[in-house]
Amino acid sequence: FPLMAILLLLVIFSGGALLLILLMLFLFGRTYAVPLDDITPLDRSRQWIALGTLVVFALVFVPIPLSTYVGNPSILPAPESGSAFLPVIAGLVVVVWQRWRR
Repeated sequence: FPLMAILLLLVIFSGGALLLILLMLFLFGRTYAVPLDDITPLDRSRQWIALGTLVVFALVFVPIPLSTYVGNPSILPAPESGSAFLPVIAGLVVVVWQRWRR
């Protein structure tokens, strides 16, 4: 409950912006999923899935999620160099995965 108390203080001082997160933590945060089998190690394909998930997380993680764009709203800013290649990389991963599974 200390996390909920800290979040309650943040809700009070932030004007209620974090109220939804506090409610979700109160409703869903007290139950924990237990693994059905925590002794057997993951097989190679599931390890690759986990690694791919970490790579996708690293590619889409945004350190500053919200920013204000001041200027002409009809002209969108150019995407950063890494984000433009994400659909291409995802497509290549799917093609390689499909050919590897045959």
